[in-house]
Amino acid sequence: EFEGDKYFPAEIHLILHIATCEENSKNLTKIGQSLGITKGAVSQIIKKLADKGNLIKEIDNYNKNALQLSFTEKGQRLLALGRTLERKAFKALETLLTDYTPPQKETILDFLHKLNSLL
Repeated sequence: EFEGDKYFPAEIHLILHIATCEENSKNLTKIGQSLGITKGAVSQIIKKLADKGNLIKEIDNYNKNALQLSFTEKGQRLLALGRTLERKAFKALETLLTDYTPPQKETILDFLHKLNSLL
C-alpha cells in the first residue's frame, strides 16, 4: 500500500519501465512486447495508474497509436519507492547468490530464464 492505494507488482514494474523509456510518447504495443504482456494489459495497468493519480495520459499529437505519459507528483514518489524496492531486491538476490559456485549460479539463471519464458 502506498499513500492510501494498493499496488500490484505489475503496476510498479510498469512505472519503472515507463521511467526508463527515452521517448516521450509511448507505444503500448512496444511496451507490451518489451515486458512480455499484451497491449490490452498495458492499457489496463496504465488506466489503473492514472485513476490512482500517478500518471497523466494523453494521445500523442504526432502518433495516434502512442500515448504521452507523464508522472504526477504522486507518481514520482511511487517511482522513487519502486526504485528503492528494486535495489533492495537485487541486493537480496546478490546476497543469496554468494553461497553458490559460478556453475550453480549459471544453472539457477538458466532455470529462471526458462521459467520467465513460460510466464
